[in-house]
Amino acid sequence: MKKIIFLFAAILAIAACEETSPIIQDAVKVSESELETMPGYEWFGIEKEFYKPNDSLIARIAAAFDSTADRFVLFIKPACSCGPVDKISADFLKTIETAGIDSSYYEIYSMSDVSAKNPYETALKLNRLPSIFLFVGGTPVYSITDTFAYFDAIARTKLVEEITLDALERY
Repeated sequence: MKKIIFLFAAILAIAACEETSPIIQDAVKVSESELETMPGYEWFGIEKEFYKPNDSLIARIAAAFDSTADRFVLFIKPACSCGPVDKISADFLKTIETAGIDSSYYEIYSMSDVSAKNPYETALKLNRLPSIFLFVGGTPVYSITDTFAYFDAIARTKLVEEITLDALERY
């Protein structure tokens, strides 16, 4: 009987020591309307509704946007820590939609982790979620979220509209 108990304890100890990796699902392309109904994104519609873009920059964003070359790609996580960088995806979408940029010019991917497979993983490396990139002619040229995070770290001195405009005017 002692041998059976010892054997059972040894099996439990070995099983407990096995490292299990969490299963990370691939990125899922979603529309904005789908996103707002998905679990974990309850905050998204509320944040987008209440964000008020700077009107003086909206016309400039619309004029700088090149519909023949410019595209945006958003990678968003299904939970909001509700810091400024976490909320940028909703604020960004409100900004470009207010500027008249149609949803055919951006893609949204829901991801639980930066290491999830996504269609752009050979072109760019995600370091955080959310991440928003400007692509010009199919090439990623500007990280809106990295720029925003940089300025947020030094007292949030730039609006998402200013960073978006800067990206569009540079490229």
